[in-house]
Amino acid sequence: YEVSRYYSKLHQDAIFTKEVKTDKEGKSNFTFRPDEWGRYLVRICDTNNGHCAGDFFYAGSPWGESTFDRSAAASLPISTGKEKYEVGEKVSLNIQGSEEGKALITLENGSRVVKYFWQDMKAGDNTVYFEATADMTPNVYAHVTLIQAHAQVKNDLPIRLYGVSPVVINDPATTLLPKIKVPSELQPEKQFTVEVSEQNKKEMAYTLAIVDEGLLSLTRFQTPNPHASLYAREALGVKTWDVYDDVIGAFGARLERLLSIGGDGSEIEPGSNQQANRFKPVVLHLGPFLLKKGEKAKHALSLPNYIGEVRVMVVAANPSAYGATEASVKVKQPLMVLSTLPRVLSPGEAFTLPVSVFVQDPKLKQVSIQIKDENGLLQAQNSSTNLGFDSPGEKMAFFQVKVKDNTGTSKITINAEGQGFTAKETIEIQVSNPNARTTRVESAVLRKGDAPWEVNTLPVGLTGSNTAVLEVSTIPPLNLGERLDYLLTYPYGCLEQTVSAAFAQMYLGKLLPLDARQKEQSEKNIRTAIDRLKIFRTPAGGFGYWPGNAVADPWGSTFAGHFLLEAKNNGYAIPDNLIDNWLRFQQNQARTWNPNPVATSNYQKASYQHEQAYRLFTLALGGKAELSAMNRMQQAGGLSVQANWRLATAYYLAGKTEVAEKMINELGMEIEDYREFAFTYGSKLRDRAMILEALTIMEKPEKAKEILDYLSAQLSSPRYLSTQEITYALLAVAKFVGSSDALSKNYSFSYALGNQKSDAGSNSPVFQISLENPDDNRPLRVWNNSDKTLFTRLIQTGIPAAGEEIAASNGINISVNYQDSEGKSLDPQKIIQGTDFFAKITLSNPGELGLDYENLALTHIFPSGWEIINSNLDAIGQDLQGSTADYREVRDDRVNIFFELGAGKRKSFYVRLNASYAGK
Repeated sequence: YEVSRYYSKLHQDAIFTKEVKTDKEGKSNFTFRPDEWGRYLVRICDTNNGHCAGDFFYAGSPWGESTFDRSAAASLPISTGKEKYEVGEKVSLNIQGSEEGKALITLENGSRVVKYFWQDMKAGDNTVYFEATADMTPNVYAHVTLIQAHAQVKNDLPIRLYGVSPVVINDPATTLLPKIKVPSELQPEKQFTVEVSEQNKKEMAYTLAIVDEGLLSLTRFQTPNPHASLYAREALGVKTWDVYDDVIGAFGARLERLLSIGGDGSEIEPGSNQQANRFKPVVLHLGPFLLKKGEKAKHALSLPNYIGEVRVMVVAANPSAYGATEASVKVKQPLMVLSTLPRVLSPGEAFTLPVSVFVQDPKLKQVSIQIKDENGLLQAQNSSTNLGFDSPGEKMAFFQVKVKDNTGTSKITINAEGQGFTAKETIEIQVSNPNARTTRVESAVLRKGDAPWEVNTLPVGLTGSNTAVLEVSTIPPLNLGERLDYLLTYPYGCLEQTVSAAFAQMYLGKLLPLDARQKEQSEKNIRTAIDRLKIFRTPAGGFGYWPGNAVADPWGSTFAGHFLLEAKNNGYAIPDNLIDNWLRFQQNQARTWNPNPVATSNYQKASYQHEQAYRLFTLALGGKAELSAMNRMQQAGGLSVQANWRLATAYYLAGKTEVAEKMINELGMEIEDYREFAFTYGSKLRDRAMILEALTIMEKPEKAKEILDYLSAQLSSPRYLSTQEITYALLAVAKFVGSSDALSKNYSFSYALGNQKSDAGSNSPVFQISLENPDDNRPLRVWNNSDKTLFTRLIQTGIPAAGEEIAASNGINISVNYQDSEGKSLDPQKIIQGTDFFAKITLSNPGELGLDYENLALTHIFPSGWEIINSNLDAIGQDLQGSTADYREVRDDRVNIFFELGAGKRKSFYVRLNASYAGK
């Protein structure tokens, strides 16, 4: 063998040559150590006749020995004349042959042998030709098997040598060449024409898209090319075997594919109120259109108010051909304006609105700029100004703007005019109050013959944020409007809250009639929650408390799975793998559950038992009852009341009704008062709601009245209830009411808002009417026209004005300090525009109650003029490192931080900010 350092065919440095002998089987191997990085050429030759078996390349590394096995001698060097051929061309295949040999040449693709033929071989180079045909597109593999005479002595090469080489073939008939004719420069809000044609005058169907290049660059978007995908190179799919290795005296090697090339060939580079649509993308998509043979099509279009560059894209197809083309066009005009605003505004704020004015025509010397808020939420101190230009360039105009004490969507229009040129920019921005929504409830009980109930509809909160709902029910009041609104507006997105916000809505129709809009919105919310649960999945199949958590939250996983099962039973589409993986996770957790854990208190032990009982309940509900685990848990004894009720329901769902009946006959329905902020997030209210659900499932309505009254009283009270409590209470009541005919009798009533009286009625337990113009202070009167006792409620909500908050603390101390990057304190009222700084939030648990606080949520709302720098997206990272948080969520105007705080402990969190806008 000979080893050379390889540079090119004309330049090789021989390193050494060495003679080796073959073993009894005709095999040999050798080892050498490369002396440096590089490419090495190994040539194996017969010392008797000088015939070489082939060249083998090796990318050498100086740190290791390289061993070559002579079995590689069975490979046959093959090459094609060029990289790509057109249909109809002659393909040349270069094969190194031997005397008295024949070659079987097969042309194979991903599924079959397209063509085969035999070719006589001579010593040295052989060139074989075949015609490229349409059925060989997009590529074939030329597989050459060279057979030598048996027992020949002219060389010691194997009786069979083989090689494979890809041949790329393009069929011009499958390619469309669409052409775009568009002006080299466009102006916003002015009509232009795009002309589309096909270079070879072929017929085609096409779509036309015009998209902002800046938007496309975010994902490095490539213009779709269907031809590249539908005619991508295919992998070799034909398998080949032979028996030459088993022929006596026929030295050979195991026949294996030398290469298998495929893939798609895509060239991808690395890398429910109406809200303001602040950043409107420039995206125009038209078609499909049919362009007949030899014709041209013209499209008259106009772009919105936009400055920059757009990409015009055409994607075309006909029954057997595909193509695409693109053109980038700049969008500009002689006079342009560009303003800069915060992401969101709050009532009462004042800020400076900077407007950049660009002039590109030297004749333009004076420009007048005016601003106007079409919705009247903003008030400009100076609504117009003038700028003078000596030459083309850019200048800034500044407007002092104050936000009025209202909320909604502001629509700011900026107009610039000068010497016949005009420019316009319209911006939508949300004016929202960062304060939490406040609810006020007035209620009364109306019996048959009572005088009408009268109450004033005094507005709550700022104008535009108010709602007013009249609720009438035949069951004790559930405070449905307030509690459901709390679930839907809860600001955090953990697993428990994501499920809670949607779970109760699934059975809302059993409590009160929903109109088409409410049904559509409810179904949309449920589908959104189902889709969002995918980001909580853990590798084991459970669900983490926060997106990205690798460890599943035990109770949260069961709660989420329960929701998915109920959603599937109610007709919602659930990915099978989402439920199947979760069921396997639940089964594994149930089987490995230890009935005798090490617990620090009876309180934790009861939660641990309830966690397993709920898990077993959901497995039975999903048709995968774990009877052995259920029996083991029951026989362990010492179970809490809530765990026993859950376990009994699991037996009932598993078909063991006698066991379930025996268990509940010995159980009470009273739960010891408690409240958890972790583990199962439980309380007396939540657990009694679960008992009501169990009684409904086991068809025991006579025992449910007591619990129904209790849940109603708790929901109607002004006390704080967690999302877990609200969801399960509403869920249990809705299931019970929906299954009980006794609670669904007809009733009627009348109501008058001001002087306008209306009649109403329902056969649902709860009926709600949204009152129009909730800002008006008008009297509301309600009459009971039925023989049933009616529970009436006026539920009003609104957001109070900013600045009216009262500082308070209860069991947690909090302080905020603003600092520069070196930790020195700053006065927030004297920070210079453009400065980067930090907000340091320090919290401490004095330990007065002796409690470790878990699942705490810190919300820090910042002024509109301060931009939050999201450290998660910053390559540099946060300069000042504070305490570790369980989860951090950055929004437009606030940061939510979730953490735990032990008794006597202190934590500090940093938020990086930039003083982007001048104002107050």
